[in-house]
Amino acid sequence: MTYGQGNPYLQPQFTHNFEVGHTFKRFLTTTLNYTVTNDIITEMLKQNTAEKQTYQTKENFSTMKQLGISVMANVPVKKWYSMNFYVNVFNNHYTGIYQNDPIDISFTSLVGNLTNTFTFGKGWSAELSGWFRTKAAEGLLISNPMGALNAAISKQVLDKKGMLKLGVRDIFLTQQFSGYARYSDVDVTLNSRRDSRQVNLSFTYRFGKSNIPSERKRRSSAADEQSRVNSGGN
Repeated sequence: MTYGQGNPYLQPQFTHNFEVGHTFKRFLTTTLNYTVTNDIITEMLKQNTAEKQTYQTKENFSTMKQLGISVMANVPVKKWYSMNFYVNVFNNHYTGIYQNDPIDISFTSLVGNLTNTFTFGKGWSAELSGWFRTKAAEGLLISNPMGALNAAISKQVLDKKGMLKLGVRDIFLTQQFSGYARYSDVDVTLNSRRDSRQVNLSFTYRFGKSNIPSERKRRSSAADEQSRVNSGGN
């Protein structure tokens, strides 16, 4: 007894974002952000209590404020082993009115991602990565913790112009969504399962010359930098 419907009366949302970042020795990058979104377009669950029906739609819900800090680092542990990690701690705060009932939902959450890269001899390499997210507010829906572990192994072939890669995503089948919504007369618990565990075998091949003379590389880099400065890029 749950269905979805559109909303032809949606208005644009407007976001003001303030961000400060710092990079330490090209190794550690820290970013602090504060975001305010007015008339935010939010996935909402609505309820027809008399008929015991629930439907999902999009609406302009009043205001969302987010304050967060993120840290990213690339760590060359060994010549054959490097690690990249990313951590983001943020608070999502939603305020507004639903059917004349005030709504105030605030959650502080953490998202983490870790990638380990291994380089072996004779063109072999491997990767082990994973991510995790704690309970979080996504609009008026509270999502429970979830995450996944991935792995891959690859081999360079055809004079290092081609690569074969075998990968497995979500090894332990943990990337499954569940959550709940509790506001006004809405009281809904959600659980969904999908086939998130996937095995992929891919082949890539690079065309063209890989041994470009260094003088040509320097001229190209200088031209790229001049173009970036003239266009006002970062």
